[in-house]
Amino acid sequence: MALLLLHTAVLLWALCPSLQGQCDKSSETSKLNLSVTYKLPTFTSDFPIQNMVTQDGIIYVGAVNRIYALAPNLTKLSEYHTGPLLANETCGQTLPR
Repeated sequence: MALLLLHTAVLLWALCPSLQGQCDKSSETSKLNLSVTYKLPTFTSDFPIQNMVTQDGIIYVGAVNRIYALAPNLTKLSEYHTGPLLANETCGQTLPR
């Protein structure tokens, strides 16, 4: 009995493509023009970016030791250095005794 059920299940699986996870070919793919190239705006930070927020059309980007203000087209409006301060080069180092 179990063998008969197994054969029936395999036969139904073979006859029904929808059960095999096969989909009909999408008609939308014929409308895509893959030869088009897009020039998208970009911004590159010299330091790893940690956060981004927008306010009043300005994009603020928080990076390691920097905060950038960007225009909507991603051109840099301003850059603020948040650290480290170079006033004391031994900061964080153990001094010899």
